[in-house]
Amino acid sequence: MSTIVFHVDHRLAPCDSPDAAVAIGEILVRPCFGSLSRVAINTRDRDVNHQGKTAAHVTACLLENTSDAAVLDNGRSGELVAMARIWTGRHIKKYDEPKPFLSSYIVLPYANSQREDLLVGFVDLIRELEATAGFVSCEPDYDRAHRAALNKPWRLQDHPGYPRQRAQERKGHFWYGKKIDTEIAGPDWGIVLGPGHLQRLPPIGEPFAVVRDAGAAKLVQLTADPADALAHEFPQKLEEARRLLAPILMDVSHVPVDYTVE
Repeated sequence: MSTIVFHVDHRLAPCDSPDAAVAIGEILVRPCFGSLSRVAINTRDRDVNHQGKTAAHVTACLLENTSDAAVLDNGRSGELVAMARIWTGRHIKKYDEPKPFLSSYIVLPYANSQREDLLVGFVDLIRELEATAGFVSCEPDYDRAHRAALNKPWRLQDHPGYPRQRAQERKGHFWYGKKIDTEIAGPDWGIVLGPGHLQRLPPIGEPFAVVRDAGAAKLVQLTADPADALAHEFPQKLEEARRLLAPILMDVSHVPVDYTVE
């Protein structure tokens, strides 16, 4: 089942912003996010207090004083096909400044009929979270989409043909996480360009098919349809984007990739 993945890096902590927490709750109950049917609090790596998804419940999970993240999924019946994790920022409150970026994500079965609603929802989340970086892509199944959300490539021992450069770009987003507000590890079908990226780039145009304003950031798309990321010719689109984004591309050539264990 083709699965869409949305990864967003942000410093805004919803636990300290009730208005943002309310807005996020309202966004995540839109019909396009319907496969996410329940929500829980994540605290100390445990998901607790599962309940049916409502806007109020999502907001409460973001503001609860023991919550590290609001975690949503498609419930206990059937296989896991949808997952979201919105970090609250509570677990890094005592960290020194500048605090690390929070990396929230959504993974859902992809339906072309909901494409525009999903993309609008992602843009609204980028705006509410005051995103500095991130991406949107489409993968062949839930496992590979969830790995992408966590900045991991496909399981390389099972997919030896997966391009080394793409594996390094996926991992590089995590390896060089302190730089993601001004540089990106590599392009994807959709790229969240934050203010730190935009000020280092010329006006955005080709090869991006769609450019969406998202507050101080932009979501730029290589094509109209996320499913194009699965097309045979998509690597050429990525290469065109690399040339355009050269001023903000990281050097990921030293990111280790081991096809025997990953």
